[in-house]
Amino acid sequence: MKSSSKCLFATVLVCAVVALGTTPAAADSYLTLNAGVYLPQGDVDELDPGATVNLVYGFNLLPMLWGEVGAGYAKADKDGTELVVVPLTLNGKFRLPIPMVKPYALAGVGIYHTSVDGTGSGSEQDTAFGYQAAVGIDFKILVVKVNLEAEYFWAQPELYGETVHVEGLLATVGVGFEF
Repeated sequence: MKSSSKCLFATVLVCAVVALGTTPAAADSYLTLNAGVYLPQGDVDELDPGATVNLVYGFNLLPMLWGEVGAGYAKADKDGTELVVVPLTLNGKFRLPIPMVKPYALAGVGIYHTSVDGTGSGSEQDTAFGYQAAVGIDFKILVVKVNLEAEYFWAQPELYGETVHVEGLLATVGVGFEF
C-alpha cells in the first residue's frame, strides 16, 4: 500500500509541475533582467573581464518568433582605463515552444554608446551602430522564467580619431516574468 501511494504522489507531482509550466498556455510578452560578465574582444581585448546588466522587453509576433527591445550597460577596465558600453537594441528571436524549457537564438541591431576614460589619454565617447547575436534558454514555471544567455556584439565607434572595434561576449543569468 505504501509503495502505490508513493507512486501516485510522484505521478500527481510530475503532472502538477508540467501543468504549472504550461499555464498560461501562451504569454504575449515578457520582461527580463539579466546580469553577468562582459569579456571584451576586438581592439579592447586587453581589458580585464567586466560586468554587464540589461533589461529586455519581448513581445510575440508569430508562434515561434518574438521581437525584443533592450537596454544595457557593460563595463570593463584595466590599469586606469575604463570602457563603458550602453546599448539600445532591437532583436528578432526564434524560440522553440517546448513546455517549461524554451531554447532560442536571436539576432539584431543596436545603437551602442561607448565611452573610454583613460588616465593619460583623457576621455572620449561616441555612439555607433552595431549588431548582436545570442543563444540562450528560458526555464519557465507559471509566469516566472529563469534565463541563461550568451550574446556577442559588434560595434565600431570612433574614439581618439580612430575607428575602434568594440565587441565582446556577454554571459548572463536573468529572471523575468511572462504576461
